[in-house]
Amino acid sequence: MKNQMKEMARISQMVFDAEMAALSRINALQEEQEARKQALTDAARARDDQIAGADAPDAALMAGADKSWKIWQQQQQRDILAAQARIMAQRESQLVKTRRAFGRRDVLGKLSKD
Repeated sequence: MKNQMKEMARISQMVFDAEMAALSRINALQEEQEARKQALTDAARARDDQIAGADAPDAALMAGADKSWKIWQQQQQRDILAAQARIMAQRESQLVKTRRAFGRRDVLGKLSKD
């Protein structure tokens, strides 16, 4: 029986490690989306600063390209926010699995030592 408990504890550790790896991948996706969002914000801020500091009229602004870029930027922001929402939902689901695996690992680890 002691050997069975040790084997179950070893397996529960493997399951926990797999769940933690899955959680890490989800966290990396979340960080990736946050970096995309920040890059988009930085580009918008840089463009606004460029326009504000220009001495002469800006050709892109006069041609209407800025309006198209702003529309594209807003669409990208919506896409990023939607992706972040999906990732957060995945993360919550994965947290439930990871917590369960942690609990099993913890209990089986203690039982196998007794």
